[in-house]
Amino acid sequence: MAVFPTKQSFPSLESNRIAISKHGQVAVIKERCIELYGRDVTSGIPWMVRKISASLSRPSDLCFAPNEALVVSDVGDNTIKIFDLTRNLQPVNQIIIGHDFFGMSIVLDRSNVPYFDMRALRTFRIPQNVAISSGPSSQLFVSSGMEVIVINMDWSKQSLVSHLPICSPLDWRLLQFDKRLVCDNVSSVQDHKNSHKVGGFNPMAITKAQFCGMFYHVTETNHTGFSCLEQLKCNVGIRGGRRKFSETVVIYVRITEKNGRLLFHARYGNCYEGVYESTTHAEYFMLVDEDFREAVNILQNQNGGEINLFMNKQPCYRSTGHGKKTVLKVKDCAQDLINFYNVYCLPYGVNLTINLCQLYKVDMSLSSVDRSLATDIINARLGVKILFSCGIELLAMREDSWKSLAEISHIQLPAYEDSDRQKLDRYINLVLSKIKGTSI
Repeated sequence: MAVFPTKQSFPSLESNRIAISKHGQVAVIKERCIELYGRDVTSGIPWMVRKISASLSRPSDLCFAPNEALVVSDVGDNTIKIFDLTRNLQPVNQIIIGHDFFGMSIVLDRSNVPYFDMRALRTFRIPQNVAISSGPSSQLFVSSGMEVIVINMDWSKQSLVSHLPICSPLDWRLLQFDKRLVCDNVSSVQDHKNSHKVGGFNPMAITKAQFCGMFYHVTETNHTGFSCLEQLKCNVGIRGGRRKFSETVVIYVRITEKNGRLLFHARYGNCYEGVYESTTHAEYFMLVDEDFREAVNILQNQNGGEINLFMNKQPCYRSTGHGKKTVLKVKDCAQDLINFYNVYCLPYGVNLTINLCQLYKVDMSLSSVDRSLATDIINARLGVKILFSCGIELLAMREDSWKSLAEISHIQLPAYEDSDRQKLDRYINLVLSKIKGTSI
């Protein structure tokens, strides 16, 4: 007589979903909670175990996102919960997907609309699976039944920007189609590519004309004359007029250890293509770049080091693209840098310095401009002031800093002494000193 093995019970694999971050953190769904294994970024304890149970009903799937965020789909209350692992283990935002009484799709960001009347939703969609795309945009993909929703997020604030339902093969084709050439044609960086980042062995391997358009160009003002290294090729010079400014922001960042050894360097630029992308600034691309963050993590482990930014404009503060793109979301790159500095630099003895090649609006006189610009000027000054107040250093370029930047780019610059470039640097230093000495 044949003997059949007894029936074995196997644990449900549905609840044991797992995700691994690029920094080695592991998140595992265990019944109604999530266990985190890895280095605790707030206390520096290696490979400790933490549990997330607050606000979770029935977690179904999870994935890591930029800025130490964890995204969890909760089928118990039909929400997508976002946790900032640098803070406490409470969700910082919740996203709800549903349809209104007209059948229109709604993706609701509870951080922006905390008191939304849920009775306005006829149906709720169950968020089953979540995934993050590669690249700087880090789009959030959510599956619900047979539907897929693509959500554009601002990961510096863990907030929703826009969403797109994927309903046909054509939608997938449009989503994957590379449209960045439009941006490259109007950008003064010219080689943003998909990531708006130039890394590699030497991200400053550029021509003299590009060097001028990104950093060196001196616009004629009441304080300085006009200076352009190659006016027929420089992206600012060829626009005509001696009072034209660069229309975009460029950042060159160098991360060095305490002994001066270079760990990482890269160049980032703004993106102007499309509705969502037009709100994306160079600072954001830098802060969500995994290579940049990995280098910062090394400095944290060594308890010290230097992050040096070379920028052709100071970081914006409450910027809305006045006069050009008034429908854009307000941008707070200065505040984003402060948040980054307070969490990832200050506790570990890492210095953050911004070397400015130009000023934007911050030095304008309130009495000599249109009233509509007054708020922009005040915000620009306040942005510089709060950067100073938190411990971030802002410096005008000097002869030695220009020499270093030119050597990296293998470019010969004209004599610095008594040049318009020197006059502009002295003026920038004067403006920064005055702002630093005033109260907020």
